[in-house]
Amino acid sequence: MKKYLALGCMLAVAGLFPAVSMAASMNAGQSVSVVGTTAAQGNAYAAGATVVTSGTINGDLLAVGSTVVSSAKVNGDIMAAGGTLTMVGVTAQDMRVAGGNVTVGGVLTGELAAAAGTLTVIPGTTIAKDSYLAGSSVDFSGTDAGNLAITGGNVYFDGTVNGNLTVGHSTKVAVGPHAVIKGKFEYSAPAVATIDKGAVIAGTPVFHQIQVAQKDDGSFRAVMVGVFTFWWLIKLAMILVAAYLLWYIFRKDSLAVLDRARTHYGMSLLGGFIFLVVVPVGVVISFITVIGAIPGFVALFAYLAFLTLTAPFTALFAAMLLRKGKTDLRWYHILLGAVVIDLVFLVPFIGWIAYALVYIAALGAVMNILKEKFIGK
Repeated sequence: MKKYLALGCMLAVAGLFPAVSMAASMNAGQSVSVVGTTAAQGNAYAAGATVVTSGTINGDLLAVGSTVVSSAKVNGDIMAAGGTLTMVGVTAQDMRVAGGNVTVGGVLTGELAAAAGTLTVIPGTTIAKDSYLAGSSVDFSGTDAGNLAITGGNVYFDGTVNGNLTVGHSTKVAVGPHAVIKGKFEYSAPAVATIDKGAVIAGTPVFHQIQVAQKDDGSFRAVMVGVFTFWWLIKLAMILVAAYLLWYIFRKDSLAVLDRARTHYGMSLLGGFIFLVVVPVGVVISFITVIGAIPGFVALFAYLAFLTLTAPFTALFAAMLLRKGKTDLRWYHILLGAVVIDLVFLVPFIGWIAYALVYIAALGAVMNILKEKFIGK
């Protein structure tokens, strides 16, 4: 009965992938190079430790990796995530990127949405519509024909915006000598922005001062630290127990997942990322179309089940990585893997990306092994 239930869930989820692989180029591996040509009729998907794309891609580009470099001419949209992203010399419609260190340069006929620890939009970049940027450090020196919204720690603006420039809840705001703001300039910060005398601003800047939080006696902070620590320990214990059960009861299947994630890391990362992004869209489409609510609920249940099942496998995968690829894991290896991967997640931006690269690859490996087990290769 369990076998048929799992098979039914997988088929329901698979049915919500609207021709993902049709007219598409899928590339995965440790190091991936995608050279687009005019003959490429569809989307390009690439995942790996290092991903490099160039040439012309007639559809969308989706790239995931520790390092992603692109100078491609994309006729559709660009979506990329990774540790270091260098998207310079690209052309596309909309661009949505996230990473630890992101550099953007090129021509966009649509919108730009970017989030990073350090985000740089270099001179010569043109954006036809609105832009939404977030990061610990944001440096914008491009040209935006629409409105520009920035949320970040240190914000430096030395570009051109034809619409409004809005800077929300920043630590420090500076406007450079080449800045041109043709619309309204409004910002929120603890102190007044540093504005170079060469900057051209159409109106009077609107400043909203953010009050620096006063120090308390430490009691509230102590309570919050206690609550967070308690929650973190409970979550860690649950994942650890699940990882032990999988390892000691379902050893063969667990080894298969780890081996798949290790030997086919790029393909596992790509499959997990597509699943993570596409299925929620399919669920929404199911609810609002004639497909019906029942398939949508089944797919949603399967989706959540996959995400939950992947958490303990992430701990096992982390333990294997700490063992430099060895799969002869002991209980203390699994404990160390679970603790380390959870601590990595607590590190903003870089830690989140590192955790995602492990989690998503484990998700892709779990899906692939279950498919082979219940459906066949």
